[in-house]
Amino acid sequence: MKHIHFIGIGGTGLSAIAMVLLERGFIVSGSDQYPSDRLQRLQEKGAKVIIGHDEKNIIGVDLIVRSSAVPDDNPEVQAALREGMPVLKRVNYLSQLIADQRPIAVAGTHGKTTTTAMLAWVLSSLGFDPSYVIGGDSKNLRKNAHAGNGDYFVIEADEYDRMFHGLNPFLAVITNIEHDHPDCYETKEELLEAFWIFVDQILPNGILLVCGEDQGVQDLLGAVTREDIRKYTYGKNSEFDFYVSDMEINQNSGFSFQFHDNLSSREKSVDLMIPGEQNVLNACAVLAITALLDISLQDAAKALQQYTGTQRRFEIAGVMNGITFIDDYAHHPTEIRATLAAARSIYDNHRIWAVWQPHTYSRTRMFFDQFLASFSDADFLLITDIYAARESVPEDGFSSKDLVEALKAQDDIGYPDTRYIPDISDLSKGFQSVIALLIKELKPNDVLLVLSAGDANNIIPDLISSFQRKQTSFDGLIEKFGRDVKKDFPLAAYTSARMGGNADYFYQAESMESLIEIVSFAWMHRIPFVIIGAGSNILINDKGVRGLVIHNRANHIQLDEESATVWAESGVNLGVLARKVSEKGFSGFEWAAGIPGTVGGAVVGNAGAHGSDIASMLIVAEILHLDIKGFDFIIDRKKFSGKELEFSYRSSILKKPDNYSIILAAQFQLVVSEKILIQEKMRTFRQYRQETQPPGASMGSMFKNPPNGFAGQLIEQSGLKGARIGDVQISPIHANFMVNLGEAKPSDVYALIQKVQKTVFEESGVQLELEIELLGEW
Repeated sequence: MKHIHFIGIGGTGLSAIAMVLLERGFIVSGSDQYPSDRLQRLQEKGAKVIIGHDEKNIIGVDLIVRSSAVPDDNPEVQAALREGMPVLKRVNYLSQLIADQRPIAVAGTHGKTTTTAMLAWVLSSLGFDPSYVIGGDSKNLRKNAHAGNGDYFVIEADEYDRMFHGLNPFLAVITNIEHDHPDCYETKEELLEAFWIFVDQILPNGILLVCGEDQGVQDLLGAVTREDIRKYTYGKNSEFDFYVSDMEINQNSGFSFQFHDNLSSREKSVDLMIPGEQNVLNACAVLAITALLDISLQDAAKALQQYTGTQRRFEIAGVMNGITFIDDYAHHPTEIRATLAAARSIYDNHRIWAVWQPHTYSRTRMFFDQFLASFSDADFLLITDIYAARESVPEDGFSSKDLVEALKAQDDIGYPDTRYIPDISDLSKGFQSVIALLIKELKPNDVLLVLSAGDANNIIPDLISSFQRKQTSFDGLIEKFGRDVKKDFPLAAYTSARMGGNADYFYQAESMESLIEIVSFAWMHRIPFVIIGAGSNILINDKGVRGLVIHNRANHIQLDEESATVWAESGVNLGVLARKVSEKGFSGFEWAAGIPGTVGGAVVGNAGAHGSDIASMLIVAEILHLDIKGFDFIIDRKKFSGKELEFSYRSSILKKPDNYSIILAAQFQLVVSEKILIQEKMRTFRQYRQETQPPGASMGSMFKNPPNGFAGQLIEQSGLKGARIGDVQISPIHANFMVNLGEAKPSDVYALIQKVQKTVFEESGVQLELEIELLGEW
């Protein structure tokens, strides 16, 4: 009995060969760097698997097969060479593996795994018991390899490292030819030559079946001169030997189509269960093969309709909290476009998120421009660092960040919101890791596709687990706070604009202690939340706010007359605070008279008017702070001075997205003055507001004043004063206000905001920034 040892046995190709040999009764051992599900299946089948490479691992073996990814200085390779033991690559061993059966080899840059899996399933379900080696696990067959007792050996013919040159098929399929693997083929001509050699190895009187509409295949056929093989075409053109027509999405979100066999004038309606127009062509190839093998079209089509897919090929990994998680192996521009197009055809009215882990520096660099045009069907795109695989980091510093910058520089309307998030799961980096950001931003009805031939797909089970915990956390929120937590709560009445959707969960904090308790609970259980005060300067989406909304009513005020300071909790209304201190003869807050905001929002946004602001008065702010350290975190109370808060115009350090802090209270410096003078000044400011600012429901000033100018003047000069969309109007009194005329919708306000920003920029070259905060998903 022969003992074969595999170096890199956990790889897709070698693990499949090892499984076939185990089923044939060989002694199999192998080594790899890391444990995996594939290794576990091989162990259960009887293989001896070792984690780590050591020269002792090859003692007693008869033959060694090594992965292409294994370097020459591997200790097992070196030990075998010293012993004069044969060390083969996969390409050198495949001919021995398939020698006793009739090989059907499926090649092509894209679609070969799915086509191989489809064909293996059809032949198996019809009782032919083929041997097969697939580049992924078939869901129907529940494995990627099998040693059958039938006539056929169905094998995925991998072009990487010229693996398919180890095959002599009697029937060869080529799905398409597009330049890939630039680390192996520097030019498309080199790749075409490799495919030509593959075709040249078809057995005499064999069959070549190709996708006739593919340009790469057409280029190849022009160089194929063999007269001793039969050549057939398939595709969407009725002039091909086999073709498909009448494609449409069916109730299973797959495609229905009509298959035509021009050789026998047969046709058949087929309903696929898997999505993607590209899979119609893969199915066409399989039906063409069965026709060439004289297998019943009726039986083949029936089996094909039961095909449920291959792991990591548009694999729906789960649905949690209304979010669909899809794992896909796509790593070439054409594959990415096809995968996202399939997603858009199924989930047209959903937000589609794509997480893309570029695969190898050489491929990313070679197809740089093509990648830029591959993501238009996504709404959001997160790009991680490049998965190096077998390559080294380039000396010139090329990285996926270059792609992100190029994508953002494009002017294509509707291109996805693109972010460079190099780390996949490092939660110590806050929301700068992919997992943490998605936990924060994914919403019900969203669709997430992870596009990776590396390890980025590992984020999916972590995300599903996190959302399972999150649902439990919301249950825990209600359990802990009882009826004080309201579900699906309307928020419009809590805003100065009197509009907006509902909150998933709502809690009113009546004191600083209750505010600390609810925020700490939300942080501990990773519940997303926002805090609102008086509801001014915010615009809530029509669809509301996902997660928890906390209404801050912590409103205790403590005046120290001796030091002329006031301590106010974050829920205190600014106008109320101004009146309270003025009644005691203290000046400083006159500017806040009539302003509807609260202390908390004023500190975060450095509110101000009439030449004064929070920054000029603040002594210290008390803050509840979250410090994230991996999956652990520390919640503590800190005091920040005005300098530490880094105040700027209408902003502070607390507005940064990676700063997890809330204002609990603040201490302000006042000035002793005459009560009558203070109150007269406040009346003057209130009167000025009444004369210059519009009555009615609004959000206050919409846009920040640009340097050396005023937002309202720019809007007026652009001819937009009084402009209206729906029931929201730019005030005829002050152009930096938008007023709810009665039935205004947040979506109309947002449309008017975009119109203002676009028009002002076109007229004056100034990009107006919002002063208000948008809540919910826009």
